Amino acid sequence: MIQKKYIIKKKYKGMTLIEVLFSTAIFSFVAITLFALFKLGQTYWSKGIAYNTLQAEGKRILTLLQQDIKESDINKDSGYTYTTSVSNIFVGSQNVSRDGLLLSVPNPNYRAGGHPVIYRAYIATSEKNDNQGGPGSLYLLEFNPTSATGYDLTWSNIDSNLRRLFDPDGFSKDELNRLNNPSPIKVSLLSNNLFSFRANINSNTNTIGISVVLMRKSFSDQKLQSVRFELEIAPANNSQFPFNN
Repeated sequence: MIQKKYIIKKKYKGMTLIEVLFSTAIFSFVAITLFALFKLGQTYWSKGIAYNTLQAEGKRILTLLQQDIKESDINKDSGYTYTTSVSNIFVGSQNVSRDGLLLSVPNPNYRAGGHPVIYRAYIATSEKNDNQGGPGSLYLLEFNPTSATGYDLTWSNIDSNLRRLFDPDGFSKDELNRLNNPSPIKVSLLSNNLFSFRANINSNTNTIGISVVLMRKSFSDQKLQSVRFELEIAPANNSQFPFNN
């Protein structure tokens, strides 16, 4: 008896060219979307870092200025003005202030036989901004009187030295080492993202106005972030101040 054998053939079906192209298009769209979201997140993260850095620096600067101005004697405060021309592809061409401010304040670490007052100078450097943002710097210089009472020529000497360095070309970083007779006992860098620093002593209202603009480039999109801080405060200028005793 002859048995019939049936052979079952399986049919294997592959992907057509249209299906391959369609799948590739979907994959490309998903990849591009994910990359765009990643790039956007990186950009906002970079901007946030730059903005938070400027905010922290600005708040620190204003906190120090507010405390020192409030405790100072406006009769022993001195301001130095300097304006530099800035040309920047982000902000255009404009004139910005890079001023200085010398304050006489009570010594927070005063001990008997020590100095009842110290002198603090907030100095903006005159370096110009460039197309990279190239901000200047803001320094805090601290000086001691040369006598225990504070009634000496220290303040006048400091004032004369700073005024000489500001005129006519402004205060550059390398001039920190040229300050002498007296030399600062402490130099602190408050910010190297300074765009503008304006200090105005108003003798009519006995107030000091401060305007600080900080600027920093975010590394992802190379755009500048900027913050502005304003302050106006009246110095103590009272009979309890050591200069008036």
